[in-house]
Amino acid sequence: MKKNVLLLFVFLFLIISKVAAQSDFKEGFIITISKDTLYGTIDDRANAFNYKSCRFSKDGKVTEFTPDELLGYGIAGENFFTSQIMEDAFVEVLVQGELSLFMHEFMFFVQKSGGEVYTLSSNEREIKKEGYSYLKKDVKWKGVLSYLISDCKLDFRLDQIKNLNEKALTQLVLRYNECVGANAVIYKVKKPWIKAELGIIPAVTHTTLRTVVLDDRYAYLADQYSSIDPSVGALFAINFPRIGERIAFQTEVHYFKSSFASSVVIDESFRQHYHDTFFDFTTLSVPVALRYSFTGRNNTFFINAGGYFNHYLQTSTWLESEIVYEHTVLKSEGVALELKDSEFGFWGGLGLFRSFRPLSVGVTARYFHSTTNLHPSHLVSVDINRLSLALMLFRKLN
Repeated sequence: MKKNVLLLFVFLFLIISKVAAQSDFKEGFIITISKDTLYGTIDDRANAFNYKSCRFSKDGKVTEFTPDELLGYGIAGENFFTSQIMEDAFVEVLVQGELSLFMHEFMFFVQKSGGEVYTLSSNEREIKKEGYSYLKKDVKWKGVLSYLISDCKLDFRLDQIKNLNEKALTQLVLRYNECVGANAVIYKVKKPWIKAELGIIPAVTHTTLRTVVLDDRYAYLADQYSSIDPSVGALFAINFPRIGERIAFQTEVHYFKSSFASSVVIDESFRQHYHDTFFDFTTLSVPVALRYSFTGRNNTFFINAGGYFNHYLQTSTWLESEIVYEHTVLKSEGVALELKDSEFGFWGGLGLFRSFRPLSVGVTARYFHSTTNLHPSHLVSVDINRLSLALMLFRKLN
């Protein structure tokens, strides 16, 4: 079993690696060193790659440019990157105006038109005083911003910005440009800060209940039980397009019932034992995961990885036994096994969906692996694993 789980996650890792390396070309342009603008398509990768190079396609030929080969490049209606702020790196232009704002990884830069480039950073430094030491955040960046906007009275106080973040700095720089009557360009104006999705997930699930018996008193249990049952669920997903369009946080709630039955025969030559065991569960499952998506021309491929919590609203176990000795039959029945009412585990999945505005429709396959022994003692190990195939129907909330 552990080998199968390991193989599954190795398979998912290979898919992630393959998907991460895929190209997603969008309409865009490059600005050469000689200030010529060439139009074509730009490979829209994660910013970690966009800061290092630009992959430009024109007439079927893909060329990769480094920062010393271009003044900048952009994706139409989305991002613009310039090589004029940092050495040997592209930086993303968030706002361009009399006061401009730039970002590279977790660093921000500001520059007045034709002026010096200032780095905004908030590092922690150790302060030692009277035998004590503590960490203090460096807020020199507030002084830099205060100096740069001092020629205009804003209705925006710097103490409203608690820490360096794209949203707050963008608002500040925009207000300054409005204050001085300068035109400002926001390259990601069409990108929302947050996107949310809500939908339903009907599924068919194959559930396997496995037992490992370390005490002969539980010899009536089968090694494995299985059940195929329908389920219904709801999903909610949220992502932050300005940080990363491909990664979303996804949480779900599922409700389903499952039943298991099996028979065990124990032959002791002089007598035979016949045991029938039955398990019934009513389950409320809450999976949470990260979703990584790769958007193609028509379809979006995605993978999930995360954990889950199952609460058993109802559990029922039953044992019916017969002992046959010569011409005598002894019958008994009762509770088969005591079980816990909750469990934890991890899960992974992959799927494909397509948008038919306003709805998106897709399919997904998932595997859920329990890390909880449902029996309260170590004498019996009981775990439940699931493989499901689900239909996804969801829509964007904004």
